[in-house]
Amino acid sequence: MSDNLTDQLDRDLAECKWFSIQCDESIDSSSTAQLMVFVRMVFKDFSTKEELLTLLPLKTTTRGVDIYNAVKEFFNIKNIPLQKLVSITTDGAPAMTGRHVGFIAHCKSDPAFPKFVQYHCIIHQQALCAK
Repeated sequence: MSDNLTDQLDRDLAECKWFSIQCDESIDSSSTAQLMVFVRMVFKDFSTKEELLTLLPLKTTTRGVDIYNAVKEFFNIKNIPLQKLVSITTDGAPAMTGRHVGFIAHCKSDPAFPKFVQYHCIIHQQALCAK
């Protein structure tokens, strides 16, 4: 069943007109850093689909370059067409949004990435306010 879902997601990514990704890193119970990547795809008929794209273990640290390398490697291995990427949403962590060494900065400086819109998720801020 897992292979069928993966194959369907691969087909959806190949067939969609555009997609965006949402990334968030966290530490699991064994103290391993994990990067969750969700994808939202828009198809020719303007229908949308949102799925968990992958859960990537970050082998060493959670610096911007580590996140960038993990995402870039995953996209290359899966042959995901970067030219369809239109936006990236992250939390406000410096590793994600740092001006010079954050994940977004690395993506913007890589000519393989198209121009994309960067969004900042406010869920973490809302959770803090709710406490």
